[in-house]
Amino acid sequence: MKKNHFLTTVVISALILGLTGCGIESEGSKSKDGSVVLVKLPGNMTTRAIEDQVANNTTAAVFDNAEVFLTTSTGAVVEQHSFSNTEITAGYKRIEQVAASVTNVVVVANIPSGDITAVRALTNINAIKAYPYTIASQNITPSGPGAVPIDNKTLIGFGIYNPTAVDQNPDGHDYKEYDVTLDAITARFEIGAVVAGTGVAQVELVGVWINSFYADGSKAGVTRHPSSASYWGLTATAGVQSTAYGTVALSTPYVPIDYYNAANSGVNLASNSKVYAYHVFAGTNVPHLILLVKGEYSAGHYDGSDKYFLKWYTFTKFFDGGSPITSVDANTIYKVGVGSTGIVINDKDGADLPELEKFDLGIQVAVTAWTAKSVVPGV
Repeated sequence: MKKNHFLTTVVISALILGLTGCGIESEGSKSKDGSVVLVKLPGNMTTRAIEDQVANNTTAAVFDNAEVFLTTSTGAVVEQHSFSNTEITAGYKRIEQVAASVTNVVVVANIPSGDITAVRALTNINAIKAYPYTIASQNITPSGPGAVPIDNKTLIGFGIYNPTAVDQNPDGHDYKEYDVTLDAITARFEIGAVVAGTGVAQVELVGVWINSFYADGSKAGVTRHPSSASYWGLTATAGVQSTAYGTVALSTPYVPIDYYNAANSGVNLASNSKVYAYHVFAGTNVPHLILLVKGEYSAGHYDGSDKYFLKWYTFTKFFDGGSPITSVDANTIYKVGVGSTGIVINDKDGADLPELEKFDLGIQVAVTAWTAKSVVPGV
């Protein structure tokens, strides 16, 4: 399934050799009939529901389905080129006969296969930034040897001109070098285990959701399912006390399924390794965390008729230290109840429905980040 900030950082040198004018060569002179762009990968680059927790400083090592956009100073795309597997392995891409109007370089990597054609057709930087990647495409769990959960996330970077760069292969062309830092378009929320708090003897998670999220990568709108939505389907009605500390089954949860998980025994304090993980599009919108919890009140906290409970817990505020976060940063992991403390469930905090404003809760998070190191794939 699906932030101090580490950047998924890959430095790419775009070496632009410009030629101006077309004319007849005079003896001893060289005609400049076009520019040469060399996009160079200075490091190693390569082509994962319930997931492993991502440890601090975990390295992502994926570079695949990559496109280079050459643009004017106003952001208009002049040319678009793709990295082949051979070029990724070699560590560079050479582009010849580049128009003199090109002044900037944009790189997008790990483009979902179903989006490649549309992304290649984009005509300006704003469209590239606002492309509507789906939630599902950013919540696919990577697989294969050495894969980590932050692999395969879509990355984007914009060139910064390096005026001190030296041409390593001078041939009479103008020379420009650009450094590109690649950032993920998403942040990662990791949700840990629930634990009994004040007035609660036993507790178990039934389901976990992310709500109030960007509908897609364009970030043009926020999807928020209200408390009255039909999506919160249960075989046991919310607000009715369960008759035993046993199974409560969900019917069809709200879509997209990528932002929902049923309880899983692998997420527990004993192992502290598995989490409910969700990748959300980074931006000024802060998503909500919703938990459906069943449990048993401790002695003295029920009157004999409501020993067992089924309650919703809606967390709308995430505190980093003493302050609530006001935006979600890319390349950042927000760890909620991950660790020895878990998410504490108190008897007075639950509500009969999710997303009821008077029951909105805040919770402390640990904000960490992921970094990028590249490895060269074989082809």
